Amino acid sequence: MSVTGELDLLESSPDFPHQSTGLSERTLTPEELEKLRNDRVLVSDFKQQKLELEAQKNWDLFYKRNTTNFFKDRHWTTREFDELKNCRESQGQKLVLLEAGCGVGNCIFPLLEEDLNIFIYACDFSPRAVEFVKQNALYCTKRCLAFQCDLTKDDLQATIQVETVDVATLIFVLSAIHPDKMQKALEQMYKVLRPGGIVLFRDYGLYDHAMLRFKSGNKLGENFYVRQDGTRSFFFSREYLAGLFQQAGFETLVNEYVLRETVNKKEGLCVPRVFLQSKFRKPVSSLSPVKQGCKRSQHDKDDIDAMLQEILDDDFQPISTHEPIAAKTTTSDSYFETMSKKCCPVFLGGSGVPHGIGTSVSQRNNMPDYHKLKVKLRRKKGGRAYACQCSWHSTLSLTDLREQQQLKWGCGKHKV
Repeated sequence: MSVTGELDLLESSPDFPHQSTGLSERTLTPEELEKLRNDRVLVSDFKQQKLELEAQKNWDLFYKRNTTNFFKDRHWTTREFDELKNCRESQGQKLVLLEAGCGVGNCIFPLLEEDLNIFIYACDFSPRAVEFVKQNALYCTKRCLAFQCDLTKDDLQATIQVETVDVATLIFVLSAIHPDKMQKALEQMYKVLRPGGIVLFRDYGLYDHAMLRFKSGNKLGENFYVRQDGTRSFFFSREYLAGLFQQAGFETLVNEYVLRETVNKKEGLCVPRVFLQSKFRKPVSSLSPVKQGCKRSQHDKDDIDAMLQEILDDDFQPISTHEPIAAKTTTSDSYFETMSKKCCPVFLGGSGVPHGIGTSVSQRNNMPDYHKLKVKLRRKKGGRAYACQCSWHSTLSLTDLREQQQLKWGCGKHKV
């Protein structure tokens, strides 16, 4: 049996009488320390590049050889991670889950059977694995969507909307990705998780028995090895993993080693296993770039109002409800009726007009999606486009909104 098979069959077993958790890594014997010290020969750069290029093919061949019969179903996930049941803001809320690296569905199908109020996005690097998921009798597009995705380069948002996922799982997945590309995978997951969303993680820990079993010639880098079938495995320390997630923007909730002694009575072996089991959260206060752009503190608002007031006092005559606008009289002048506050006319301008007084507008509604609008936009030197939900206007030169009767836009100090 390959190293891969032995490891996952063991970790899927539900009962481990000899188990402990802690923050300290496993203590090595003198023989083990000596073995790691002497293992300095790395796989050649050429072969490492080849392994990276053929990573998808190697996993596809793995599933071709083993189909759906290799790994056991992971019925332990809800016991180890109560967030799979409790991460709901209200009773009856449908939980939205992303399983990154779903394989043939050994995790998602037990969850679908246990929880009727759940929707699962399931993606995998291997197209063949995704097909096995879709062929499963329990697969239903109303409750699950399986799709092929390389988290290190494909856009996860092409399938999943931003900030719509409650819980994401990374169970024996990140270790198969090259260390240089792990950060990209985490950043992708961060974008689709809602603020307060959780990542549930379990993978191979530093000094696991499998790490010590690799023979000389299988080492790709520090704590990174290749198996005989071309698939790769990284062994995480707590510090390394926490650094990856924190750099991607996550908060650490739980991050600890799981130490086990698996006993093979038939062969008289005691195998020390080390896993890393962790929980990371997207900060509740985190906002998308669009939301961040819209958010303003009261302090900033007061400063801006004071600055505008000073400019108005110097350069403009006050407009009141008792006096007509002196600049120009049109049928739309009544639209700029004030609420006992000083103001000035609102202007729209092209890119040649410097930002400043009178060049910003307060619209009734923001357009919902810039990327949808972008396909309709045409580049024109010096031009700017302005839009709300029901109106739009393009301009090259300074435009007085009082002359645009069809545009019901005005300064935020006025009634709409």
